[in-house]
Amino acid sequence: MELTELRREVTWLADLPAQTGQQVLADLDLAWQRCRAGLAGAPVLKRKRHPTGLRFPQGVEVRRLNRGWGAVKLPKLGEMRFRWTRELPGVVRHATVSGSGDRWHVSFCLEVRSVPAQPNGLPPVGVDRGVEVAFMTSDGQAFDREMWRPKEHERLVRLERRRAAQQPGSNRYLRTTRQIAALHRRASDRRHDFAHKLSTHLAKNHGLVAIEALVVANMTRSARGTIEKPGRNVAAKSGLNRAILNKGWGLVSGQLRYKCPWYGSVLVEVPAPDTSVTCPVCGIVDTASRPQRAVFLCACCGHQDHADRNAAINIRERGVRLAPAGGQPVAGRKASKRLRTWRQPALGTVA
Repeated sequence: MELTELRREVTWLADLPAQTGQQVLADLDLAWQRCRAGLAGAPVLKRKRHPTGLRFPQGVEVRRLNRGWGAVKLPKLGEMRFRWTRELPGVVRHATVSGSGDRWHVSFCLEVRSVPAQPNGLPPVGVDRGVEVAFMTSDGQAFDREMWRPKEHERLVRLERRRAAQQPGSNRYLRTTRQIAALHRRASDRRHDFAHKLSTHLAKNHGLVAIEALVVANMTRSARGTIEKPGRNVAAKSGLNRAILNKGWGLVSGQLRYKCPWYGSVLVEVPAPDTSVTCPVCGIVDTASRPQRAVFLCACCGHQDHADRNAAINIRERGVRLAPAGGQPVAGRKASKRLRTWRQPALGTVA
């Protein structure tokens, strides 16, 4: 009833279908429910230029025009053309129109009735995530990509300095903001392209994919602190956060969760502690086995390997042992800084 009265008083609200406004209120109600349950913070007002998404729950018609273009008909907006980037393997239930930077996107919610593929029987693989090398597999393959080109970094710095000297809200300020958004969009497109190609390669060519159970959102939390308790090494932590987010750790793990069943493989998330300081040959855990960042040299048996590949092998073996149980959640404990010399099952054995 209140929405109906608002649509009578506010002109631009009446320009949208009533169901779209109801979806916004439903999202707001869900946000408050999550807040009261302690799952998230309270919802806050968004800025005028914040990316906006509108969901159309009914009256959506989609048709394909040619190989690269399609058309979607939305209530009160009519028919609009869009770039057709992938097949729609199901029935369209609703559509969401969102804006990011200088582009608009349309995404469809599909009802899909599919059965997971049969196990493909391919060998397992462990994947270690890093900052120097984004992803290293247990068979020694390194996957990485520069999301930003050198000239784009220089241009970004110039544009941010220019925007800092301009009047907020002016035409020049808005133009510079759009140019900055275009640079970020290019980097984001490269990141998504890299994540899709890597996740498809891993899911299609391996029967089991083991990764560390990392909570990336917690790992990239700011160390700024508060006025009463200011953080330490804030600049260094900020640089580390940017590097982790730039590599797309969360994107790849999220895509593996739904791609592995498509190709008959299994995704197992294993506990992360000590994977980089454990010897896969003798099972000794010793922090002295990492004399350099990229070198693993076991202080007990002398086994030597690339540090990231060694960690990926340990991740693979943990994944093979935990696969029958579906993996284990993150233990949540802090790794001790003291020397640890307990033994774990050696390579190829079953606990």
